[in-house]
Amino acid sequence: MPRGFASSMSRTRPLRRVALGDAGITAKGSRIEGIGRPRVEPSFVPGVIDHMLRIPDVASIAAMHVLSERLFRRVGGSTGTNFFGLCSVAEGMMSAGQGGSLVSLICDSGDRYGATYYNPEWLAAQGLDIEPWKRSINAFLDGKGPLFPAL
Repeated sequence: MPRGFASSMSRTRPLRRVALGDAGITAKGSRIEGIGRPRVEPSFVPGVIDHMLRIPDVASIAAMHVLSERLFRRVGGSTGTNFFGLCSVAEGMMSAGQGGSLVSLICDSGDRYGATYYNPEWLAAQGLDIEPWKRSINAFLDGKGPLFPAL
């Protein structure tokens, strides 16, 4: 998020909430490039974040596949993280009977992930089964089920 964007938003739209999706850190760290780092970037301003969401790598990768299929263009892992976080916030709002607008960004192109995130053999070697997550995300987007799969 550009420095000052959320704080500017809060002055013009005081009923805003800013949610941040981040990877669930494992002993190996996150597989999602640029997310789940063990250090905090100097540009990060924690005071503008209202809610943090831990997004598993498998959910991020599944979400990037779903979004790519629906947009007819590849997106990257951090976009998958953002998209899954947006869906999670939407699900919470719907459960609470709240309306509102949600905004996310396509942070990265998926063009350079053909050998990894978009490669079934690589996913299998990493022990990542994205299919249950993809089914669940698609069902949620189609209004036919919850976002999180029953694993």
